[in-house]
Amino acid sequence: MIPKDVKDICELFDCTVCTDVTTYGRPPKREIEFPKLHAIFYIGAYPELSAGLRGFHISPYFFSEKQLERFCRSTKGREIINKMAGETFSDWSTKKQEWNDNA
Repeated sequence: MIPKDVKDICELFDCTVCTDVTTYGRPPKREIEFPKLHAIFYIGAYPELSAGLRGFHISPYFFSEKQLERFCRSTKGREIINKMAGETFSDWSTKKQEWNDNA
């Protein structure tokens, strides 16, 4: 069972709430050269190329931290995080069982 709180999810998977920027939608003609950037939030880890570590995410991207928190509190959101964690961490099913036993 995945915890409902973003902080507890990050603690469980040893990751953080990451912030990045992206362009969103089609910019008006006058902004083609300089499209608007939007902040995105997700649960994961930044890549550390100097250490040879790849970044990952275990939640979809959201345009606000409140949306991310709402997603994590929903049952469907926790199911998606559980699925994405299983794809990211090969030993997650074992850890999931241990975590359920201790909860």
